[in-house]
This record gives sequence, C-alpha cells and structure tokens, in this order.
Amino acid sequence: MRKHIPLIIFILLLIGVFIWREKIIREENQNLPDLISPPQFSVHYSFYFPITSVFSLTSNHLNPSKDIETDMKGIKAMGFDGVRLSFTFKNDNKLTESAAEIASRNGLQTIGVLMGHQAKPQDRAFTSEEMREWEKFVRQIVRDTKKEIYYWDIWGEPAIVQLSRYGTPQEFVDLLKITNPIIKTENPQAKIIVTLDETDREAADFTHQALDLGAGDYFDILSFHPYSGVPYIDPVIFLQKIAMQKALAEKYGNRWPLWITEIGQPVSQVGEDKQAELAKLVFETAKKENIPMTWLGYTDQRLPAGTKIGDGTGWGILDENGRPRKCYEVIKNILQKQ
Repeated sequence: MRKHIPLIIFILLLIGVFIWREKIIREENQNLPDLISPPQFSVHYSFYFPITSVFSLTSNHLNPSKDIETDMKGIKAMGFDGVRLSFTFKNDNKLTESAAEIASRNGLQTIGVLMGHQAKPQDRAFTSEEMREWEKFVRQIVRDTKKEIYYWDIWGEPAIVQLSRYGTPQEFVDLLKITNPIIKTENPQAKIIVTLDETDREAADFTHQALDLGAGDYFDILSFHPYSGVPYIDPVIFLQKIAMQKALAEKYGNRWPLWITEIGQPVSQVGEDKQAELAKLVFETAKKENIPMTWLGYTDQRLPAGTKIGDGTGWGILDENGRPRKCYEVIKNILQKQ
C-alpha cells in the first residue's frame, strides 16, 4: 500500500488542479456580463495624451484617466448609451482599453473599431507576416476587453480607395474569414460589424463583389457611413444613402441589421448653426428609422490644436476648450426624449 502513496498523492493533486481550473473558468464566465440591447445612439470618442504629459508639471493632462472619466460622465449625461473607440494595429492601445473600462463603468457600451490601415500602405492586403501580427493583435485586444466590448467593427472603411481600402474584395473576405473566428473564440457573445456601402462607384463595386464572394457569412451587422463629400452631410444625399443601403440589404435577403457607425459634420465647413441643424436631421432620422447611429465626435478638447479629420476641423460636440457647441443642446434634447 505504501508504495502506491506517491501515485495516489499525484492523482489527488491532478484532481485538485482540475477542480481549481474549472472553478476559475466558471468564475470568469459568471463575471462576463450578458450581451444587452445594442446602443441606439453612440458618439465617437477620440483622444490624444502625449506620453510626456504624464511627467510634465505644466501639462493639462497629468491624469488622462481622470479626463476620460469626466468625458464619459458627460457623454452619459447627454443621453448617449454608447461610445465608439478605435484600436489601432501596431499601436499601444492600453489607454483605449482603459477608456472602454471607464465607459462600461459609466453605463456606456463600446463599439470597438479594429483599425489596420494606418500601419500599412493603402489599397493592398496584409503580407503573411503582417497577417500573423494582425491575428495576435485581434486576439489580445478582444481578450483584454471581453467584459466591456461586445461590438467589433473590422477595419472601418475597407471599400474606400483614397482612405483605407483593404486589397481586393476577395482579400477582404479572406481577412474576415481569419478575423471572425478569433473574435468569436475570445468572446462568443461578440457581434461583428462591417462597413460595406456605396460611397462612390468604386466603393459600390467593392461592396457588391465582397458580398457576392460571401463576406456576409462573417459579420452580424451591416454598417454604412452616409456622407456626401464636402460638406459631409447633405440632407438630400443623406436620405438617399439610407434608401440605397436598405435596397442593398434587401438584395441580399435582409440578413443583417443596418447601423450607421459614423456620421458627422465639422464646423469649419458649415459653421455652428448649420452643424446643429444637420445634427438634428441625422439624429431624428436615425430615431425614426430605428437605425443605431454613431456621431463623430464628442470633444475636440482631447486632440492637438487644429486637428484635421478628412476635409475639416472642429468635428466635436464640444470645442477645443471643452465648450458645448450649438449642436450640444439639440442632440441632448433628442436623446433625452427617447
């Protein structure tokens, strides 16, 4: 009997380790919140805190997390129920992960955008080495944020040539085939968003080819960005693009809910009065059509002075000094009437 004691102890240790491991897994799963209703109205949140600001006594951003907390409370107080955050390939995304946690703590759902085009030349697919790095990036980000983020937007605007085109339609479908199972494995409740629309003729060709090649098998939500160029929002074109996206979805059997994951208007193009007027149109239309929508963006205060996005500056609901622009009350009144 004595000679079997070491074996018995070893077996008991194995059983103990197995029980402990299962307990940890159960606790992790119990701590993972259930997926709730998607955010109806979100706002894109951009921020920039120089690394040197952490050490500088003259900086206005000695505590980035405190500034983000202030902003998330402000976003929630307006009536938004979601925020959109960008996670960029080959960048340090720790502060963005922290922003997602702070947003969740303040009752906001996060739409995470997995951005890759800033780390590679435009209009081509990843090399084999880049793809391996992309897989690691996606796996780590989704794993680290699985308790805060359930909605993942892959790439942003893959069909637009002059901005962020991802290779050919087939190469984009291949990217989805690789990315989808990584996200679903790390967070089985996650929903995947892809922006495929008819921004221009080339984008329309890319969109239809990608969908014909089976892209729709690898996402859950079909997104579009109904911009019109300069200015970014034209009332007639905005409404036309909603009708076009509905027709696109119908062509493919209405398999996916439609979301507007980005729309906004910089004041540098139209002024504050017109920005407020256009915001009213966008929010009221999205509400009437029951299309979840994300406004670009919340505040210019967290960006370097004069930051230009696309063809304009001053996209924020708050200006560079943290002052509410005229669209603030317009948007707030619509949100709080939900």
